[in-house]
Amino acid sequence: MLDKITKKIEGVVGQLPVTHDIKLQIESTLRTVLDEMNVVMREELEVQETRLNRAQSRIESLEARLSELEEKNLKG
Repeated sequence: MLDKITKKIEGVVGQLPVTHDIKLQIESTLRTVLDEMNVVMREELEVQETRLNRAQSRIESLEARLSELEEKNLKG
């Protein structure tokens, strides 16, 4: 994502030569701004979504198991 934004900025700057150092500075600045805005990258969001789905599945499994145990306890 940062690379995409950097390339767009390079396009706006036009024909000015953008050195590797300038590109790194732009990326660093963008990263700082995005961090301050609490923006997460798609990759981070996908990882968290996977973790959340796994946790939700585990919760459902534990709830079902708890219900089974409660039923057995009431019958037994």
